Amino acid sequence: MKALSVRPQWAHLILMEEKTVECRSWRTDYRGDLLICASSEAFPGTISGHALCVVTLEDIVPLTEDHLKAAGLDAMPDLGDKPLWAWELTDMRLIEPFPHKGKQGLYEVPDEAVTILPLDGDDEAWSEWWEVHYAPFFENGFYIPKSFLVSATNDPSACGDPSMCAACLGGLD
Repeated sequence: MKALSVRPQWAHLILMEEKTVECRSWRTDYRGDLLICASSEAFPGTISGHALCVVTLEDIVPLTEDHLKAAGLDAMPDLGDKPLWAWELTDMRLIEPFPHKGKQGLYEVPDEAVTILPLDGDDEAWSEWWEVHYAPFFENGFYIPKSFLVSATNDPSACGDPSMCAACLGGLD
C-alpha cells in the first residue's frame, strides 16, 4: 500500500475527518488507497510515529482558496512562484494503528501490515475500537478537542494558546 507521512497535528485532523485536503508542493500520478502515517515528531494530544488510517487519494489539483477550509488553512500559503497542490482525500477508514517510521514522498508499506476495521457505521463499535486501539497512543495521554487543534484565526494572539495555533504549528508539511 502507498503511504504518506504527515505531521501529527495534520494526521490527527485527517483521522478525525476534519481535514480532507492535504497541501503539498509536489504531485503524483498515483490515485487510490493511501496509508496516513503520523511522523515521529511529538505533539501533545495527537499520536506520533504510527500509521493511523487509510484514505483514498481521489485527485490532485492546483490549490485554490476553495480548498483552504478542507486543508485546515486560513490563507493561501506564500511559497513564491512554487505551485501548491491540493491532495483530495476521501473515504477515511480506521485501522489498527501500528508503530511506523515515516519517510519522505510516497512509499510502500506491506499490505499485510494494515488491518482495516470493518465498522459499517456502527457508532458503538467505533467508540470501543477507538478506546482500545487509538486512545492509548495519544501523547501525554490526553486528547485535544478538534476545535482547539487549529485556530480559526490562524493568529497566535487570538487563539489563547499559541502552542495550538496553526500559525505556530509550522503550517505545511
